[in-house]
Amino acid sequence: MAFSFIHAADLHLDSPLIGLAERDEALATAFRQASRRAFNNLIDTAIKDEVDFVIIAGDLFDGDWRNYETGLFFARGMGQLHRAAIPVFKVRGNHDAECIFTRKLELPPNVTVFGSRKAESVELDELGAVLHGRSFAARSCADNLAATYPPAHGGRVNIGVLHTSLGGYEGHEPYAPCSINDLVGRDYHYWALGHVHAANRVAIEPCWIVYPGCLQGRNIREHGPKGAVRVSVRDDGAIKVEDLVLDAARWAAVTVPLNGAESMADALTCVRAAVQPAADQAEGRPLAVRIRLEGGAASLHGRLALDREALTAEIRAALFAVGTEIMVEKVVLGTAVPGTNAPPTLPDGLLAALREACADPAMRTALAGELKELRAKLPGELFITPDQVPPFDPEALDGLLEDATVVALASLSGGGEPG
Repeated sequence: MAFSFIHAADLHLDSPLIGLAERDEALATAFRQASRRAFNNLIDTAIKDEVDFVIIAGDLFDGDWRNYETGLFFARGMGQLHRAAIPVFKVRGNHDAECIFTRKLELPPNVTVFGSRKAESVELDELGAVLHGRSFAARSCADNLAATYPPAHGGRVNIGVLHTSLGGYEGHEPYAPCSINDLVGRDYHYWALGHVHAANRVAIEPCWIVYPGCLQGRNIREHGPKGAVRVSVRDDGAIKVEDLVLDAARWAAVTVPLNGAESMADALTCVRAAVQPAADQAEGRPLAVRIRLEGGAASLHGRLALDREALTAEIRAALFAVGTEIMVEKVVLGTAVPGTNAPPTLPDGLLAALREACADPAMRTALAGELKELRAKLPGELFITPDQVPPFDPEALDGLLEDATVVALASLSGGGEPG
């Protein structure tokens, strides 16, 4: 018979968001609560659409909770689905495999958690379907779990639930690696995957292999719409997959061309115009935006780089004209920099000497160590999650050193363009 279900993965409930230093408490709160609001959107959609069941393909949590509130929040949502007669089937992934709280908290009877010792199958006789799944036993899993799944049950719609990196994805550890052929070889109709945070229809024929992506973006790498998928199975077995946008806050990376901009006012006009489409696409959600400024005159670059804190504040103020719920996650300068010659008022060879110093490995190593130590000492209130200081990114050194070079030149030559 025909039926439908929602396939979600990588919810990471109450996981801290990384990359924001926002003093607007209302906005900070909106982002802290984003994973819960997205989860509520998932529950509400499942009930409204009257789906037959929900699949969660791993990483429901981000590890052990600090207290029981995260687990109770999840149990409350499962209770809502139980009262609506909607079962939930989930596997544990690498992040929630060892969560000790989940072993202590009784969940509503509509929740089935697949075991980790072997692949298990659950028959849904009234739907003519069968689900196969296996959880991670520990955070690290180098085994090909897909090879342990049973062959398809004849006369049923077979659905596999698996947390896996497949053959590998950039930015994701190689957990439970397997090949597409391993999945296709089980003769299932649909594979509900988790682990990769970018939505991807890996395959449609001869079977569907789908990553729904994470439910809620947590940093700038997880930008754009996020959510789950709704899967509809017709009487003849044909499958339709539709995106569900369920996120409650949005991340965006915006490049701002400054061609023709000669002053700070010109630059801010360009910023507003470039961010407006991202704000429109967020459809009223709080938006955290990384802004990359490109082009423009070399003199303007000196003005922009001279005081990063002031630049960020000016951009934030300018964006109030676009929307009040917009955070500036980071400002990146890709604008024109001084050429091979230093300004005529400076000594010959100064720019070359600065470039040579920036490239010195010993100096870079020492600077990286000092910056890492400094970040660890920063007060928690500077971050959206006071209990977690974002890790230092060594690759950020290039941008910092470039900015330092420009600031030094601008200062020594009398400052940048006043704008």
